[in-house]
Amino acid sequence: MELFETVPNFSVGRDDAVWETIAAPFYSCAQTRLLDIQADDDYGRTVLTAVGTFQGLLAALPASAAAAVAAIDLRQHHGVHIRMGAVDVVPIIPLGGAGMERAVMLSRQVGHDIHAVTGVPVFLYGASATTADHVRLPDIRRGGLQGVAARISQGELRPDFGHGIHPTAGATAVGARGFLIAYNIDLDTADPQAAMAIARTIRTSDGGLAGLQAKGVYLPSRGHVQVTCNLMDYHVTGLAEVYRTVERLAESMGHAVTGSEIVGLVPFAALAQAYEQLIGGRGHVDEKTVVAALRRRMGIHDLDAGRVLEDRLAASGLAGEVD
Repeated sequence: MELFETVPNFSVGRDDAVWETIAAPFYSCAQTRLLDIQADDDYGRTVLTAVGTFQGLLAALPASAAAAVAAIDLRQHHGVHIRMGAVDVVPIIPLGGAGMERAVMLSRQVGHDIHAVTGVPVFLYGASATTADHVRLPDIRRGGLQGVAARISQGELRPDFGHGIHPTAGATAVGARGFLIAYNIDLDTADPQAAMAIARTIRTSDGGLAGLQAKGVYLPSRGHVQVTCNLMDYHVTGLAEVYRTVERLAESMGHAVTGSEIVGLVPFAALAQAYEQLIGGRGHVDEKTVVAALRRRMGIHDLDAGRVLEDRLAASGLAGEVD
């Protein structure tokens, strides 16, 4: 079966009523399954993970976006995560049986339909981008909502669908891409400068690790900072390398890593790679051993079988493989 994963990010924290409305289309469609919901008040962000067929996601994603636009007013939004829209980004990832070409086709239709039902301007990014300056999401979202609005009004930034910024819902990016792992590392300090300095050292754009986006943020409810990272291709730069590098840099500054977290779901191959590189295990190792070892060594407090993409996919009832 041709399946796709989608990981839409919404600019809202822990709000059960909003979650229910934006998740409902994935429950009501027979060809989609909602695998995971994670929300964070400090970031002001909710991340859904769902899988579905081409037609299933083509129906569910615009309906979910419409519910979010109706429920979320960015003028009332609070959170440290940079954002440009109520529906901030809608990635589409091909799973086994689907190719990137089909994911691009799906994403472009979804982008068109989201604009049609919401009036929100939509940018196509990643493999779906129609211009070179839209390939990288940070290039589109630079400056957050205010920066995007200003560049659109000045003619510097042109959405693929729509024109001016939506007054309450901003703008949305939709695109096909490969697997991305969102991974945050906690430091034992409330000094945001420490996290920002580490982020500047490790991210690709400043000459750091390949395929890595990173920034430093302070989390008010937790009283400490995080180095928040996007691993664009774990085959190039994996979890273990990011963790060890941040750990080493923190120690050189007189700080310590106190834990970490994965946002959304993660392919088991990425965990097995980290186990081999960080723990030293080789050959076939069962999932329970890998998860327990990484939870101890990397302090990934939310890591269990529930975070493994293949486990959730198998339990969903939709047949598919993770490449």
